[in-house]
Amino acid sequence: MSWLRNVILKHLRPSGLAGSIPLAVSLAIVLLGATYVEASKKMQPLTHEEVSHVWIGLSEDELYMFRLSLAPDGKGFGAYSFLDDEPHIFRVSAWKYLPSSIQILIEPSDQWPLITNSLNGKVVGVRMQLKMSGKGWSRSLSLRREEDLVVRWNRIKEAMARRRIEE
Repeated sequence: MSWLRNVILKHLRPSGLAGSIPLAVSLAIVLLGATYVEASKKMQPLTHEEVSHVWIGLSEDELYMFRLSLAPDGKGFGAYSFLDDEPHIFRVSAWKYLPSSIQILIEPSDQWPLITNSLNGKVVGVRMQLKMSGKGWSRSLSLRREEDLVVRWNRIKEAMARRRIEE
């Protein structure tokens, strides 16, 4: 923004053009307004369709790994595993997203009881922050859309493979 300051100061000098103060002020308002509009575009919450994807992530202590598939019809399925234990599969009987908050009701679909029956949290940008809890405990989960991460991981792997070939 120092370039904006320089433009404004240039037009405020006595040697500047006549009537340059209103021009400088107008320019500053237009540029700041454009910056605000651009910033507000980036802060738009995801739509229901954008949330209806496969999400993957870890608990904050990285002991639990989660995969959650949310269908557009408000249902879905998922799985989690603790360390190297066998994954526990569950159904999403219902999920509701109101821009930025999300509530997910889950039920077991395998023989193992679930550690929780709901997940609640928020979607901030492209990250889903969920909390699971039981009697006397809770865990925070941080999830990202699987397709976004796969594209990024593959790009990194390919760059590393190319680099290895060059060496």
